Amino acid sequence: MEGAITILDSQRAFKMLERIACQIEENCYPEKELIILGIDDKGLWLAQQLQSLLTGKISCTIESATCQDKSKDSATVVFSASNFPSGKTWLVVDDVLYSGRTLFITIAGLIPYSPKRILSAVLIDRGHRQIPVSADFTGMVLATTLQEKVKVEIDISNKEIKGYLVG
Repeated sequence: MEGAITILDSQRAFKMLERIACQIEENCYPEKELIILGIDDKGLWLAQQLQSLLTGKISCTIESATCQDKSKDSATVVFSASNFPSGKTWLVVDDVLYSGRTLFITIAGLIPYSPKRILSAVLIDRGHRQIPVSADFTGMVLATTLQEKVKVEIDISNKEIKGYLVG
């Protein structure tokens, strides 16, 4: 990626995911079941990695959400399932937390399903919130300017993650 600074390689990213999985296990004890919701493709892939790390510790079900129309005027989230079980603990997973809009809209979309509680995990938190939300579990907090962008690339076939600061 031309003009970009590498801020994250696969080895470091997987260490972060291992740490997040340990924190989830500690935070969710004595829960026996967790529903993990990955936002868009990258969040879904990260959710699957967390599920793999939590196997044998907490029973996890994977769902997915797609954020549509991420404009400033409107955004909606489409869930993979039309009916979620109520009274369960949810973990919402995304790659980068920036304005907070996507996370907020996703969490708001889960409220009608009467969750027991909702937690969130992100690989990179780059700040600059427009909405007062935060992640419960974060791999990396990165100070950026408004002009800089954080880009996470995931090569699913090779299980590689790379993060870049562009700007």
